[in-house]
Amino acid sequence: MNPRLRVALIPILAATLLVAPIKPVAASQVDTTFTDIFGIFRQAFETSKTYVEQTIADLLTPLPGDLEGVIQNALGDLGLVDPNRVRSAIAEELTTILEGDLAQSDSIYAGLETANEVDRQLTRAQVDAVLGQSGQAATRDKITWIEDTIGQVHQHADSAQTAVSTQAAIKQMAQQNARQSEILGAVQSELLQSRQDAQLTNLNLANMSQNLDQEARARRLQSLGSALDTLQISAQARLF
Repeated sequence: MNPRLRVALIPILAATLLVAPIKPVAASQVDTTFTDIFGIFRQAFETSKTYVEQTIADLLTPLPGDLEGVIQNALGDLGLVDPNRVRSAIAEELTTILEGDLAQSDSIYAGLETANEVDRQLTRAQVDAVLGQSGQAATRDKITWIEDTIGQVHQHADSAQTAVSTQAAIKQMAQQNARQSEILGAVQSELLQSRQDAQLTNLNLANMSQNLDQEARARRLQSLGSALDTLQISAQARLF
């Protein structure tokens, strides 16, 4: 591109962007592309939701109460289960139903185990959304889309460099900026999903820590029970 033309393009492009309508050049194509790429990411969330629903339904059957309703009420905007809310709701549901019934203590324990299993299934669903067959296909589609979009960015940049008119150069640069924005949007979506994966890892680590604490408490109670039994036997032996 002629250096004088390049210098002249800067104020013209700035003025064009300021007075341009909200929809960019080739807006319909950009909107369609955005719909396609975010549809791919949305598919991953839908896959996770379906996986969790199918797996957890079998776990809730032997337990009392409307635990399936608890799960449904804990679904967020992305269709995923809120782990903290569902854990609290399961404990509250079982405590209300089984209050004062010592014979049902196993069911309460099973409820806690169910909450842990919900967390594990959430993690498995995320793994399936990436490593499962459908997840791998979605990843392949994302890679292909990114490669094609980067190629279009280079193509628009080359066209802007060789444009013979100011208007043509502005159009090519506007389309190049639109494609770059799409890539940034895709990167942001990946970052959000990475944050979710990291939080699920933290959640499972917290569950492991809680389980270790419960096991340690059970061992202490068992040791205390054994000591009390020994003391009682010794006291009875002294009577004879």
